[in-house]
Amino acid sequence: MPRLSLQEVIGRIDEIPTLRQVATKLLEIIDNPNSKIEEVHRIVTQDPPLAAKILRLVNSAYMGLSTRVADVKQAIVLLGFNMVRTMALSISVFEAFSNTDSSAEEMRQQLWEHSIITSNLCQVIAEQDTRVDQQVAFALGLLHDMGKMILDAKMPQEWRQILHLMNTEQRSFQEAEQEILRTDHAQIGAWIAEKWNLKQELTTGIRLHHRPLAWRSDPLQGTLRLANLLSQIESIDDPSVILHHNELIQVARHLRIGTPRLLDLATICLHEREQAHIFFQTLSQ
Repeated sequence: MPRLSLQEVIGRIDEIPTLRQVATKLLEIIDNPNSKIEEVHRIVTQDPPLAAKILRLVNSAYMGLSTRVADVKQAIVLLGFNMVRTMALSISVFEAFSNTDSSAEEMRQQLWEHSIITSNLCQVIAEQDTRVDQQVAFALGLLHDMGKMILDAKMPQEWRQILHLMNTEQRSFQEAEQEILRTDHAQIGAWIAEKWNLKQELTTGIRLHHRPLAWRSDPLQGTLRLANLLSQIESIDDPSVILHHNELIQVARHLRIGTPRLLDLATICLHEREQAHIFFQTLSQ
């Protein structure tokens, strides 16, 4: 079975997906601490599909409101700027990598829910670490696996081969993709990030996110690694599992996160899992 290099993978991608203009505008506005609700409302209402999804989310079980909200501005206030930003960027990336012919719909949903959980955890972790920009941490959490998304959307045959190896030979995703490709989703994702002219921190973060011990020299990588590990633990509600996870403990200590805070993050992760499913359903409608 021939293996593909990064350049060969790039050559197989017939069209580079683009970010929607509304997403880039909202990222600029919301990243500005002086932003006002009127500015955000103006941009959102220029994109009816985004406005509709915001209303759908605010009226879903995600918020659990007792009365229905019909006003977009009120919905933005209730959800908060961060959630609106999450919606805009998620919808844009979701559409960029959409593939209605995917034969691995369940895997795609798991991938998206993992990205949503990881992005929110990254921001929560970064809130107490002055070395890490919260907005960059959030975006890195959401985009770190977009190399997998483009494999699914643009190279379905190779994607199916990777999943087949995982399922039949109990390989990890990284082992399976190295078997099929001479590159990996981190390199592919970084290439897309460069094409989108994203911040260098994001491009580098995506490229390095599976490098062993990269988190030791970069607090942003440490934030992503901790969020990634938490989101992948099945028995997240069992403190003994958390406290006996060696790499998790090492990364937490390196980020100056003690045991009480780590257990708090595990609780937050459990909540994020419940919310991510509702968020994904809203995103995909």
